[in-house]
Amino acid sequence: TVWSAYAVKSWPTLVVLDVNGKVAWQQSGEVPRKTLIRVVEGLLSEARDAGERVEGATVVPREAAPSGALRFPGKVSVWPSATVQGVGPASGCSQLYIADSGHGQVVACSLEADDDGWPFVQVKRRYDGFVAPQGMSRWDENLYIADAGAHQLKRIDVNTGALTVVAGTGERGMGGPTSSDPLQVDLRSPWDVAISGEAGNHVVLVAMAGSHQIWIYLPEEGRFGPFAGSGREDHVDGGFDEAALAQPSGLALHGSYLFFADSETSSIRALDLSERQVATVVGKGLFDFGDVDGAAEIALLQHPLDVTAGENTLFVADTYNHKIKAIDLHGGPVVRTLAGGPDQLWEPSGIDRWGEFLIVADTNNHRLVAVHSKTGELRELALHEG
Repeated sequence: TVWSAYAVKSWPTLVVLDVNGKVAWQQSGEVPRKTLIRVVEGLLSEARDAGERVEGATVVPREAAPSGALRFPGKVSVWPSATVQGVGPASGCSQLYIADSGHGQVVACSLEADDDGWPFVQVKRRYDGFVAPQGMSRWDENLYIADAGAHQLKRIDVNTGALTVVAGTGERGMGGPTSSDPLQVDLRSPWDVAISGEAGNHVVLVAMAGSHQIWIYLPEEGRFGPFAGSGREDHVDGGFDEAALAQPSGLALHGSYLFFADSETSSIRALDLSERQVATVVGKGLFDFGDVDGAAEIALLQHPLDVTAGENTLFVADTYNHKIKAIDLHGGPVVRTLAGGPDQLWEPSGIDRWGEFLIVADTNNHRLVAVHSKTGELRELALHEG
């Protein structure tokens, strides 16, 4: 009703009312803070000149920052990847990386089974030097991180702890590449990272949420630019250059496919890397969202932010539904709720697989949880300091 009353046609749309409650300014898309300050200060000045009372506004205090080990954790990444056969409790100790976004850190942990066979997480190191880190992926001794708040792709040498910016100026870009030098390109909200390749040669795929594209970084060649998506925000399948994406935010490589959470279309979609085609697993369009399980033709998600792959199943952080969903691929995509709900999770935004378990960033509850991928049983994961 509010949407229609203000003639909103897209989101985000910002509407500013004057002191009399009338629409004074409206703009679609992301609005820079400086622009908004200028609009508001101008309206207040006009109101004062007209003799209107503009003081006495109610100020809502911010909630106190949580005092726990994590603050708004974003993505989580298990290494070696669960797509490597045998990774999980039976294979002994793995590594878990957590984007502790609210603290501007990446937390490196060991991950092994406790006496009950559930994940046991022990903190080994905290890496500083980030604004709001999100997705991560490790290749050999290098951990690549999408620092969404800094609009940069960064890399940590896990042996020395050295942090390097590999792409991005630190300024938010408009979408397209502006230079052949990755360090001179203004990026727009990189949100996740996936790595593919062989020893000595790898490529880094980046979910560039703000420009509605998947980008590719070639470390050996020093090149970085769009890989799939026209840059237009929409839900259109097809060839990499013609397809339209809408805020891709989570990536999962599986075989010759790159699955991704296309958040603004509430969809799970895929890049067929061999055929260079974009396809949809579940989802319909920009304005089709909800909480409906079932076959792909009727299923609805709501702003999913991450996805991870099992053998014949995709597991989704269905963020605005506060749930973990499973998409069974064998015999046709079928969506089912595996765990969660508002009484258990609060906007989970990161998920990765470790054997039969899913490691989930329960973002607004400032914690990690483990979900058994077969039973849906959910347990909170404590971070034990090493």
